[in-house]
Amino acid sequence: MVSPQSHIAVAAFPYGTHSAPLLSLTTALASLASSSHFSFLSTSRSLASLPQPCLANISFVPISDGITDPSVPANIEEQIGLFLKSFQESLREGLKEAEVEVGCKVSCVMSDAFLWMAGDAASKIGVKWVPVWTGGPQALSAHLHTDLIRKIVGVGDEAIKSYGDKKINFVPGLSNHLASDLQHGIIGGDLNSPISTMVYQMAHRLLNSDAIVLNMIQGLDPTVESYFTQKFTNYLPVGPFHLLNSPEIEQASDPYGCISWLDQYERATVVYISLGTIVTIPPSELTSLANGLEASEEGVVKALEVVLKGEEGRKMRDKARELKDMANTALTKHGSTQNNLKRLMEIVCGC
Repeated sequence: MVSPQSHIAVAAFPYGTHSAPLLSLTTALASLASSSHFSFLSTSRSLASLPQPCLANISFVPISDGITDPSVPANIEEQIGLFLKSFQESLREGLKEAEVEVGCKVSCVMSDAFLWMAGDAASKIGVKWVPVWTGGPQALSAHLHTDLIRKIVGVGDEAIKSYGDKKINFVPGLSNHLASDLQHGIIGGDLNSPISTMVYQMAHRLLNSDAIVLNMIQGLDPTVESYFTQKFTNYLPVGPFHLLNSPEIEQASDPYGCISWLDQYERATVVYISLGTIVTIPPSELTSLANGLEASEEGVVKALEVVLKGEEGRKMRDKARELKDMANTALTKHGSTQNNLKRLMEIVCGC
C-alpha cells in the first residue's frame, strides 16, 4: 500500500444530524485530494447510520460511545454526557488506530466544532485543527458572545422576561433577535447540562483553530461574516455541504421509501422538516401535528399552502428564489463555495 501524501482525521459528533453533513464535506475534500487519506471517526452506531464511503481514500474508524453498561438505559442527554466524558481517550485511541490502518501519521485533525477537545489532541501531536460548524452563522455568533449576552441580559426565565422585546443588537447577526429567541444553554434552560457546557467551552476554544468551516453560502449575512473574518485566522463558508458532491457520489439509503414517495410529487414542491433526535417540539405541539396528519387523511400537513398565499407569501417565494440563485452561483466552478473548498483542501491536506 502506497502511503498517502497527507492523512486527515475527521472527528464527528455522533448525535443529531451532525455526522452526515461532515461526511459530505469529507467526501468533497477526498474527491479533490485523491493523494490524501481521510479517516472518519465516530461511534459504531453513528457510522452504521451513514452511507459507506464511496471513495477509496476515506475509511471509517469506530470509537467508543462511553457507554460501559448497555443494559442500563440512558436518555440522550446522559448518552452525550458519557460520550463527552470519554472522548479525549477515545479520540487518542482512534487516532492511533487510524495511523496503523493507513500506515502514516495523522497530519491534520478536522472535527465537528462541538468537539473542541479535538483541538487539544491536534496540539499535542503538533498538527493543525480545523473545526466545522454545521449550524447557522447566527447561532455561532450567539455562542461566541455568550459571556457578553449573560452580562447584559442576565440568565434565567426572569431575566429573559425582564429584557422583554428589546433586540440583541449588540451581537453581530442578531439585530433582529429577542432574548427569548436564543438557543438553550446561553441564558435559558439548563446552563450546566453536558451540551450547554460543551458548547460554552467550544466558544472559548474556536479562536485558537487554524481555520473554521461553516455550512453556509458566502454573502448570506455580511455583518456576521465580517465579524468571523476579523476573529478567525481562516473563515471558510463552504456550504451547502449536501450539494458539494454529485448525485452519483452522494448516495443515500432509503429504507422507509421516502424517495419513492417523493416521486409522485413535482420537483421542488415538498418541504421536509426534521424534528431531530436531541431537540424536539413540545408534546402539545406533537399532538397538534398528529391531529393535523390524521385530519388531512393523506399523512401530509400542507401548512405552507396557507402561509405562502397573499403578498407576504409572494415575498417569501421571491426570497427563496434569491437564495437559490446565490447557492447555485456559489457552487459554480469559480464560485465562492468552490474557491473556499479549494482553500480548505490546501489547509488540511497541505497541498
